[in-house]
Amino acid sequence: MKSAEALSKATGVSSDWLLKQDPKIPPVEIDNQTPYTRLSFDQYANRNSQGMQPASGGVAESLVSVVSSLLLAEMSGRASSAKNDLWAFSKMMTVKYASTRQTVDPQIVEKVLGEAMRVSGWVSGETSTDE
Repeated sequence: MKSAEALSKATGVSSDWLLKQDPKIPPVEIDNQTPYTRLSFDQYANRNSQGMQPASGGVAESLVSVVSSLLLAEMSGRASSAKNDLWAFSKMMTVKYASTRQTVDPQIVEKVLGEAMRVSGWVSGETSTDE
């Protein structure tokens, strides 16, 4: 339940829909009625970028959003396109914010990924197999 709620919060997709775990059922928004589309995601992301998302934990929540988007793409049969978009995005981030010669301390990466797992409820012992 915690994982579904975190993914719902990050993307705007219904946690009820996520918990059904049935890719044959089309996704819906948080209201459990409106069909969930790319426009839904973009609008939800836009609202979050305008200050509706808490500033603390922003990187972790962003990682949860990326993972949930990849999962949704997989469920809709568009994983290959999503992975290509993610690769292009990562290259743009590298060009914009870092040189390819720079490296990041692996402990920092572990800390950020651990925080993303904590935010999403994916930390061992905090989730059940029902999630």
